[in-house]
Amino acid sequence: MEAKKNVRSLWTRDFTIITLGSVVSMLGNSMSGFALSLLVLAVQELSGADAVFQDGAKRFLALMTPQIDELVLWRFLLSLPIGAYLFGLVAGTGRESIEALRGRGEAVESCLRSLRKVPIGVWIAVMAVFSAVYLAFFGLQASYLFGAFTRTLPEGYTVAEYARQGFFSLCRVMAVNFALLWLVTRSCAQPVREKRSVLLLCTGILAESLLFAVIAASKLYLYISSFGFTPLRLQSAWLIVVLFAGCACALYALWGGKKAMKGWMLFAGVTLALLHWSKRRSGTSWAAGICSRTATFLPVKASCVRS
Repeated sequence: MEAKKNVRSLWTRDFTIITLGSVVSMLGNSMSGFALSLLVLAVQELSGADAVFQDGAKRFLALMTPQIDELVLWRFLLSLPIGAYLFGLVAGTGRESIEALRGRGEAVESCLRSLRKVPIGVWIAVMAVFSAVYLAFFGLQASYLFGAFTRTLPEGYTVAEYARQGFFSLCRVMAVNFALLWLVTRSCAQPVREKRSVLLLCTGILAESLLFAVIAASKLYLYISSFGFTPLRLQSAWLIVVLFAGCACALYALWGGKKAMKGWMLFAGVTLALLHWSKRRSGTSWAAGICSRTATFLPVKASCVRS
């Protein structure tokens, strides 16, 4: 008997309250759902009877229904970890002392110096091949590459295809060349500025990159002068200018021995911010205004020209 008295009952007062609350909540949800169903039926019947009420009901439902752009949603979700990382990077750097940051920078530099094990002859051969391929390409495809300077389209191309292909080719070539130069400057057994042949080959690749940028700019100018400005075309022009400036800064860094990439990044960021600020400030008439002031709409030598 004493053992039975010591055993606590499972059905306590608190358990009873929780159970009754759950039942009441379930009944409330069921009744609410039933009431909403009746409301929907009533709205449908009234909408069928009166066109004005039907139009008002549709507008009300449109306001109550969340409209989320999928692209904007994915961009927002992607920006959350990136923004958190950048904020942590900036905030953490602000809390560090200058001596600690310099120590970390020197540690990174020492790690990069340990990669300098590739013989100079290897990189000379690789860059010579790249330069020869670019020169051969310029010689064999001269009519295609430089046709925009004479406003002549290659056979089988529209103005839009000609400009877009030139722009994306420039982006790919620039990515390859910058990656190659970074590997050469970081892994060559000797510093690039101490070896004249390597320095000249790097200069040649950068000069060819500048020529690629000028060709892409000429194709884009042909496109814009034929059909006018749009925000996307102006953004493409901005990127061409930024890539051209990057090559110029790399040349300055190679021959002057000074770091110029910080200035290049600052130039790219400021000009991009100004570009988007001006577009948002001016609204939809922004591109049309530029088009009316700058587009010349000169004829293009081709059998058929389409945008």
